[in-house]
Amino acid sequence: MKRTLLGRIFTIAMTAVAAMQLQTSDLAASEKQGRVQERVILIHGLGRTTHSMGHLSRRLEEAGYDVVRIGYHSLGDDPETIIKDVSQQINTCCLAYPGVTHFVGHSLGGLIIRAYLEQNHPNNLGRVVLLGSPSGGTEVVDNLRSYAWFRWLGPTTLSLGSDLHHYPDGRQAPDYSLGIIAGHSNLISIMNDPLLPGDDDGLVSVLSTKVDGMKDFIVVHSTHAGLRTSKFVASQVVHFLQNESFSTEDMQ
Repeated sequence: MKRTLLGRIFTIAMTAVAAMQLQTSDLAASEKQGRVQERVILIHGLGRTTHSMGHLSRRLEEAGYDVVRIGYHSLGDDPETIIKDVSQQINTCCLAYPGVTHFVGHSLGGLIIRAYLEQNHPNNLGRVVLLGSPSGGTEVVDNLRSYAWFRWLGPTTLSLGSDLHHYPDGRQAPDYSLGIIAGHSNLISIMNDPLLPGDDDGLVSVLSTKVDGMKDFIVVHSTHAGLRTSKFVASQVVHFLQNESFSTEDMQ
């Protein structure tokens, strides 16, 4: 009887120990996975701050990514200073990161990403998504740069025109997987047609967002600012990072 009781106690004790070991093993595996989870570097657009990418950042975190938001002074600094500043920040936080590193940029942020990746190649470079980035420049700048009030927006703003000397000019074709999301708002496109002919998101034309060598491209119903806050756009960003393509289901 005593042997039976002792046997049961021994069995229960061993089961408890095994459960604790399994729990510890699972926790260690989870911690290890967390240290090397895929990372996304988010870069905001002109006149914005890291806070403007908060919605998209949360969506990416919910999808399991480690997110780093990079900030810079877009209205005071010139393009070269911005690139140097952003490059230093990325190299400090992420150049040697052991996990896959993706990049997502809104508007000017996308141009900065392209410029950075021409000179740098992070370990385990993943995929890149641009949201409404004017890779071909924007006619809005062409039509407004002569006004004194517009020049107060700084040298980087003035460099975003569509002429031969605009800032995006000279960006190399990507040697990485690039997905592009362009916005289109029918009402705004009609209202601002004198400043920006054709389909656009209010600030950047759909045509200007395209890049030779891009992996995938979609147009969504959105304003320029709405691209960084849209739940649908966020889901498309996640889909591209995971599948190297945008989803054709539930298109707007």
